[in-house]
Amino acid sequence: MPMDRSLYPDNWDELALAIKTEAHWCCTECGRPCRRPGETREAAIFRLTLTEHPTVAELWEPSGADAVVSKLGRFTLTVAHLDHQPGNCDRTNLKALCAPCHGTYDLKQMGRKRVLKAERAGQLRIDDALNGTQLALLPEPVVYQRLDPRSGGRRTVVRKPLDAVGSKRKHRAPGNASGWIEERMGNRKRANPSVSYYYRWDSHKGRVSEYIRASQVTRVAGLIEAERPALEILRVVVDGKRKLSAVSAELLGK
Repeated sequence: MPMDRSLYPDNWDELALAIKTEAHWCCTECGRPCRRPGETREAAIFRLTLTEHPTVAELWEPSGADAVVSKLGRFTLTVAHLDHQPGNCDRTNLKALCAPCHGTYDLKQMGRKRVLKAERAGQLRIDDALNGTQLALLPEPVVYQRLDPRSGGRRTVVRKPLDAVGSKRKHRAPGNASGWIEERMGNRKRANPSVSYYYRWDSHKGRVSEYIRASQVTRVAGLIEAERPALEILRVVVDGKRKLSAVSAELLGK
């Protein structure tokens, strides 16, 4: 995957070169020797003999018509950010890894990388949904409902500081004017389970349940907080959608 240079400091090339030189151009994970840019195979072998690399003897063992030294040309030495934050270039956060080891490390940390990429793109993130942490993109605290796995599937209220100042946005009985936002989590066995949001409203035609796109969550939350009519909010939620639930289609006359 190509690197986004805008996330890296201007002196990244110099920092990376210093890390690779400090590691003697060898992977610090598996010890695999790597060639420098523009370095010939013979020059790489000579350099490794001077550094007494433990695998130098193996490089000289013949393998058919050619020698195992040809493997030196197959691997590129890279510099990995251990916390996957390109802006954090502290020496303790940087590690010289060959391309295979770098890929293995990234694969094990793929969940965290997806979360960080979503944050950089401005998407929603929940630090700890079960403890009622504030939605990252919502400008103000909001009271919403969700399915809490600890409650046996019952719908529960996530109480925010907004309740303490006498807000009217507490949970209402079925038929409430504005509805609520419900959170659903994906596979909780994963390190960073996916989170999706749904607009719920108990109408006279039945319960409305429509998926809210990430770009709409802030707007929908604001409409609910302003106690706008549920039909107005529903139109915002379904705008641009091809498929609607039967209840939503009946309410909107589609």
